[in-house]
Amino acid sequence: MIRLKGEAMGELRRLVFSRDNMRCVRCGARVTWATGELAHIQGRGRGGDDLPVNTETCCKVCHRAEHHPKAIRPA
Repeated sequence: MIRLKGEAMGELRRLVFSRDNMRCVRCGARVTWATGELAHIQGRGRGGDDLPVNTETCCKVCHRAEHHPKAIRPA
């Protein structure tokens, strides 16, 4: 299992954000370094690695909706 920390995790975030064109892969919203989050496709708790193939760019709303689906209520 590959786990990154510190600058290596920052580099992964830069790489993935660039690959995803600074857009949330779920809703397409434009993100910034402050509003975007690095999300794991297969969670680390389920054995997911810190690799580009297992990570994607998400906005805070989409990332939270995945982890806390009942907290996000449809309009």
